[in-house]
Amino acid sequence: DTGLQLLTQSYWSNSSGTISDKDLDIFNIRALYGPKVSDRLMIKSGIGYRYLYDYGKNTTSTTGALGYDREQEYYYIPLIAELEGIGGIIKLEYDYIFLGRHTAYLGYIAGYEDVPLENDDGFMYKASYKKAYKGLNFEPYFEFISVEESDVTPSGKEPSNTTHEIGMKITKAIYNANNNNNFK
Repeated sequence: DTGLQLLTQSYWSNSSGTISDKDLDIFNIRALYGPKVSDRLMIKSGIGYRYLYDYGKNTTSTTGALGYDREQEYYYIPLIAELEGIGGIIKLEYDYIFLGRHTAYLGYIAGYEDVPLENDDGFMYKASYKKAYKGLNFEPYFEFISVEESDVTPSGKEPSNTTHEIGMKITKAIYNANNNNNFK
């Protein structure tokens, strides 16, 4: 299971202000396996990797704070339940983050260095509903991510943070597993 998101976001902090229209790339890959418990219920688990790159270099916040690029990597264990019903598939997920790395690329600012940190304590909740319509799958979703503050180094720390994401995935199957030669 893989996914790539190329987004624009707004960043907000009590201490450093707001920066709008920042580019953000997120890549997710995970290996999942699980049994079909009944005709309508499937349970899955495995291991996942989430990579985020936040482009903030050469930006300035509403309080005058300088922005910087940052990179996050999270390794996690997903626990997923998929329930078929109501004309589609309801998916509920909990992900436990067991290893996190964060790098703040501050070295481009005079007098600063890049700051590598570990941020290992966190979780993600996800919920979605997928419904097929005219050859496409429509899947509104909600994701909530909560990560505790990082380790403290002489250069600083990454504060605890939360992310709320609401969106719509639209997909089209290009391969039919029932007929190996049938591409759509």
